[in-house]
Parts: sequence; C-alpha cells; structure tokens
Amino acid sequence: MASSIDFDEVLSKSDAIKSVEQEESNNYVKEAEKLMMSKKYRDAISLLRKAIYLDEENAEAYFDLGKVYLLLGNREYAKGLIRTAIKAKSASLEMFKFIIDVYIADKQYANALWTMELMQKRFSIDADIAAWMESKISYLIGIGAKEIRYNKTVINLLKRIIKTEIRSIKEVLREIAEIGERNRDYDQDKADIDAKVAFLEQKLLLIDDTLGMIAAKRISFPKMQLMNTLLRKIRTNLSYIKDGYVLTGAELVNSLLEDISRMDLSL
Repeated sequence: MASSIDFDEVLSKSDAIKSVEQEESNNYVKEAEKLMMSKKYRDAISLLRKAIYLDEENAEAYFDLGKVYLLLGNREYAKGLIRTAIKAKSASLEMFKFIIDVYIADKQYANALWTMELMQKRFSIDADIAAWMESKISYLIGIGAKEIRYNKTVINLLKRIIKTEIRSIKEVLREIAEIGERNRDYDQDKADIDAKVAFLEQKLLLIDDTLGMIAAKRISFPKMQLMNTLLRKIRTNLSYIKDGYVLTGAELVNSLLEDISRMDLSL
C-alpha cells in the first residue's frame, strides 16, 4: 500500500529551502556592493546575477545591477532593471526616488510622473516626501514639461499641499480665537497674535505659489476662483486681527474658520 504524502511537511521543507536561498542571495548583494565601491563592476554583475537566480524577488539585487549598468553607460537596460526592482514587494522609497531622478535627467518626464503616481500608491507620503515631490514638479513646470498638464499625480500633490496649508491656517486661527475669548493682558496677547499672523502670511504665500503653479500650466482645478476669493478674504482680515480686534471677541476669526471649512470640504 502506497504511503500518503504529508503536504505540510513538503511545504515546510520548501519554505526552509527558500529562506536559505534568500539569505544567500542577500549575501551576494552585500559582496557585490563592496565590489561596486571598489569599481569592480564586472565582478559585481556576476554576483548580482547569482543573487537574482537564487531570489527573483530580491529588489536590492535588481536595483544594484541597474546602478552598475548606469555607471557602465547602458542607461536603458539599467532603467529596465530598476523598474523591475520597484515592482517587487521589498522595493524601498529610495529606489523610487532614484529612478525618478534618472528619468528627469533623461528628459523622460512621463515616466517620472508615472513612477511618482506608483510611489504614492505604494507608500505613505509624509511631509518630507511631499516636499521632495513638489520640488520635482516645480522643476518640470519651470522647464515647461507638457507631460504635467493633466497628470493626476501633479494635480493630487498640489491639492494635497493646499489642503495641508489650509489645515495649518485653520489651527492657527483657532489659537487666535482662543486668545480673544480669554481676553487676557492686551500687550502679551498682541505680541502672540502678531507672531501667529506672520506665520499665517507665510502659509498664504505658499498657497499662492502653489496656485500659481497650477495656473501656469492651466492644470484643471475647478475651485481656483473660489480658493483665490477665500485667500483674499483671509489676507484682508489679517490686518483687523493684527490690530487686536479679536481681543474683544472671536466673531471675525470664527467667520473665517467657517469659510475655510466649507472650502476644505470642496477641494
């Protein structure tokens, strides 16, 4: 009588073998990186190919191999390898940033924007990364890259910047309203409000610049006119806030907060 196959045992052995191969693959990558630092590129290529043979999902191996071919001048082949790297589950944010910079250097702006869009889907975009992306888009706008005009990544990032700054403005206005409601010593409150107004003015300038980027390439932004009206209203009333109006009440600030809340929801 034939013995039954223990599939759990087979799978367990398979996982163990895979784990050993992955570790060996990573070791090849580490050795290859040392060779790259010594400019022994051909030897590094050999080790990286062995790493990929052992683990086809090793993003670092593809990425390093792409960097080696960049150094050897084979840019298109290199970019293909790095594209493979960023598709892997283990791909890092730095890999995305690297290939975006390569695309921009090679004037392949559509590919750079497509990669930014993929990066947004794969990673949580914090303030630093958003600022990095903004700098790249500002550069593309500055050189007149046509690819940005209707690109979703560009539009979404610029909207995110506006939303972030609007939220910041709302927080500071609430702080000013609280000062007005407390109605403490005038001189102390006045100095505090002056500092907060200066901060608000910086935020308004940043939003103005962002809206300027949108307008420069006629990017679709239906709420542009409404946003500009709101910004003018805030800026006009900052002088009243600065003169200490809110120290006798928070009606003005609360009115601005209501307008911003309506705008924030519509972005």
